[in-house]
Amino acid sequence: MLIAVLLMFFPPALAIPFHGMVQLVGNFSRIALLWRHISWSIIWRVSLLIPAGATTGIWLFQGLPQRLIEVIIGCFVLLSLFISGRPKLFGGQDAPLWSFIPLGFVLGAMSVTVAIVALFSGPFMLRKDLSKQAINVTMAALAAMGHLTKVVAFGAIGFRPWDFALEFTVMMPAAILGTILGERVLSRISETWFRWIFRATLATLALKLILWDGLLQPLLNHGV
Repeated sequence: MLIAVLLMFFPPALAIPFHGMVQLVGNFSRIALLWRHISWSIIWRVSLLIPAGATTGIWLFQGLPQRLIEVIIGCFVLLSLFISGRPKLFGGQDAPLWSFIPLGFVLGAMSVTVAIVALFSGPFMLRKDLSKQAINVTMAALAAMGHLTKVVAFGAIGFRPWDFALEFTVMMPAAILGTILGERVLSRISETWFRWIFRATLATLALKLILWDGLLQPLLNHGV
């Protein structure tokens, strides 16, 4: 929702890194509230290849149409949700921890092309060994790494964060307040309901990427 609003006011080359700046505030405030639940075994594996992924993304994916990338991400999220809901595919176990290493590379590449890092990593968080708090804060930490990488990468090719000082100052308190309110809601939701809502949200956003952002919107724009 945030990136969609920002794209109404800024071109993608500015909206994407500025989105990362705002998201960093929300991510770090979420980490501050729930840091005891972070899955460090996931974090260090993902962090290994994020810089390499961002470097590759800047070089390779910047030439791809934005709509195509959104469709690819949406399809991947739906596929991952389908697989994660069938544990027999992994012998009754969660996906192996080593799979988070290549995930870090993909997150790094995606962070500099589209702003939907958390959506891409979401299906990997649906593990039996993670509580709702662990899912929430570990995703925040992964997203923070992706957004920080994004801001640095765009800074290397000309993005100047200080140009957005006023906008950032206005949006920062709102991001923190949203995190505090969200944490209170999280504490009142059962594990079962949280996972159901989590899956439904991911599926809805994935379908939006595929059907609206990737397919219908370009057709409507072309018609106009």
